[in-house]
Amino acid sequence: MSEAKVYALEQLYQDQHPDLVIDTIPALLAWIPGTSKAKRRAPFRFSVGWQAQSHQVDVRWTLAELSRRDPGVEASAARMLSGMTPHREHVTQLAAYGLAMVALSIFLPGRRVLQYRCNRAPDLLLSLDPTDPSGVEVSGRARGGNPELDRIHAEKLPGLLRLGASEVWLSLWCASPRLGRHVKVLG
Repeated sequence: MSEAKVYALEQLYQDQHPDLVIDTIPALLAWIPGTSKAKRRAPFRFSVGWQAQSHQVDVRWTLAELSRRDPGVEASAARMLSGMTPHREHVTQLAAYGLAMVALSIFLPGRRVLQYRCNRAPDLLLSLDPTDPSGVEVSGRARGGNPELDRIHAEKLPGLLRLGASEVWLSLWCASPRLGRHVKVLG
């Protein structure tokens, strides 16, 4: 296994478009640490499958730096944790979008998400050409580990293969245990 790749979450505002990142950061702050005190300490290490290899990815952040880019980030994360926002129901989904962008930033530096695609695969568009829906299909789960990620992969793969895109990635995330997969499906 290779040396851990360390990613400062505040870097995501530079690596990806800030408007596409800003709503995922509070969800990441609410989702990644988990609920036990032992799990709430940085670094938040994910074992991520990439190119048939496993990599350790340590996600860290400095709340002061995140707040400099979004003054409401801490309050938004607290509302998500407490259930005082309708976004509570979507924390896992939003956090998975953020982690997919982290994976793109680490493993494909310079690649940027251009837009979210609503209600159709792929979730994150890497091309705005309407005839080429290239992008990243994302899914997140609170628990289930590799068996759950295997199930999602098998479920989503046939539809992704039929997209007719020049490039499609599948980005899957699990909070407990902390696992990720970023797999190239087409391209």
